[in-house]
Amino acid sequence: GTTIVNMWSPVHDPALDVMAAHLPHVAFVALAPFVDALWNAGTALFDPHSRGGISEAMLGALVAMNILPHTFKVLWAPLVDTVWNGRAWYIVGNLVSSASIIGTGLVAISYNNVGLLTAMVLINGFATTFVGMTTEALMAHAAPPEQRGLAAGWSQAGNVGGGPVGGMALI
Repeated sequence: GTTIVNMWSPVHDPALDVMAAHLPHVAFVALAPFVDALWNAGTALFDPHSRGGISEAMLGALVAMNILPHTFKVLWAPLVDTVWNGRAWYIVGNLVSSASIIGTGLVAISYNNVGLLTAMVLINGFATTFVGMTTEALMAHAAPPEQRGLAAGWSQAGNVGGGPVGGMALI
């Protein structure tokens, strides 16, 4: 087997060896939080019965705020490689993302709360940039060269296909 020592762990971590053996499927699951928030919010909020008087244009802008940080993540991507380690960034990114998703679920969808919802969605988008970067780094470091294409394919399957499934479950 492949021995993995990388940014996720400063010393050899046997758990990563196990992950490497199942990496294509791990990549699919690891990106689930990354896409779930965007698709679930977009799918559920565009249901006219759950909009709370918010226009479709405002909802579109709200969903777009989740994507906005991904446009600029190249600016803070070096932090993932130089400060802390990948495991810590992944855990914190998921915790912040989860907290913001729970927060959006606790705020009434109404015109008066658009600012608060937008802030929480933006925070979620920012947090998921770290989830995405660390998952991609894990794939690059953990996958044997002959499995990198397969891992990337499963990752994109989770990225593209996982979100709509979660969104449809909310309807």
